[in-house]
Amino acid sequence: MLPNYLVIGGARCATTWAHNCLSEHPEIFTPKVKELNFFNTNYDKGIEYYEKYFDDASNGSFRAVGEASPTYLPHAECPERIARYSPNVKLIVILRNPIERAFSHYLIFKHKHEESSFEEAIEKRPQLLSDGLYSDHLLRYYKYFSKDQLLLLFFDDIEKDPVEFIQRVYRFLDVNDHFLPRDLENQVNMVFYPGFQNLIRWMRLGFIIELVKMTPLDGLIRRLSQSKKLKSYPAIKPETREKLVQYFTIPNKKLSRLTERDLSHWI
Repeated sequence: MLPNYLVIGGARCATTWAHNCLSEHPEIFTPKVKELNFFNTNYDKGIEYYEKYFDDASNGSFRAVGEASPTYLPHAECPERIARYSPNVKLIVILRNPIERAFSHYLIFKHKHEESSFEEAIEKRPQLLSDGLYSDHLLRYYKYFSKDQLLLLFFDDIEKDPVEFIQRVYRFLDVNDHFLPRDLENQVNMVFYPGFQNLIRWMRLGFIIELVKMTPLDGLIRRLSQSKKLKSYPAIKPETREKLVQYFTIPNKKLSRLTERDLSHWI
């Protein structure tokens, strides 16, 4: 069988967190492997290769079956390929300030490939910026899918109200929206303890955060996390940010009109 929903992007826009929240829901099936990247990187392997990842959902016990591959959004050929096999699929998109998204993506490259600076990375990897041209990507999808098939969400809303955010996703997929996943708390805790997010997720013991907050260890963790953050994640240079604001001003205005969302805080 094939999925009836896809989380298609964007990269570095909390799609992993969303995928984890979806995976926990008892009415939703997700493969053990995130980012199958079938409709871009692995397309030549054939549809049978892709279908095997969803064999365990073929008994019909799940209302929603899907996967998350955030590289589908900017890939030019993905909309047509997805529509060819799954014309009625539901598509979930999470969008983030493209400057912050690009910088977050750069930090991944820096960690893995030791890029010397954000400015050099932009020159070497133009997709750091082009991936943030969201209106162009969405318009390609609208050629093949109705607006009702796309759920457009914003990274900013996770910080404001993560419960309502994930409930919107659940309602879109026609599953019980009263279910609260454990990873919901992990996203909130990331704000307070960014250096410990992966540990908390691995342990599945989010409640420990509340216990820690009542002890002197709370202050130590905050200082360590902040120290690590300051050392590992340099800020974007003001002159670079200004150039990127200019670069994304028109695309962001197009996106604002397309989504009917006020994005003035992005520019």
